[in-house]
Amino acid sequence: MENKPISEYTADDLGIMDVAGDEQETTISWYRRDAVASVYTSDNTMLTKMKKLMAKSPDCKLKNITWSKDGEPTGYFFEVPVRFVKVLKPKEVSEEQRAALSERLKAMRETAQDNDD
Repeated sequence: MENKPISEYTADDLGIMDVAGDEQETTISWYRRDAVASVYTSDNTMLTKMKKLMAKSPDCKLKNITWSKDGEPTGYFFEVPVRFVKVLKPKEVSEEQRAALSERLKAMRETAQDNDD
């Protein structure tokens, strides 16, 4: 990945990180009166989410990149509005609901495949 000024990076420029799974982390922090939150991630799954957010919203800004000695990215720092940060309880789905969702998805895939043919 090319090392250039932070302001020149787009979401498409951000490359995945070669960080061991048990060392990947994401930290989100802000002070109560702040309008923006700082997000640091060395987790590729979170990086994908941040790249999508960065592409959709000018409010999500890349602030810094940490680099390995080999010139590969090891972490990304972003800034997002605090209103973007949510902590949600996972949706609880019964086995019956899960089965119904599975059947609907299967039918949708079959319809899409029939339309492609």
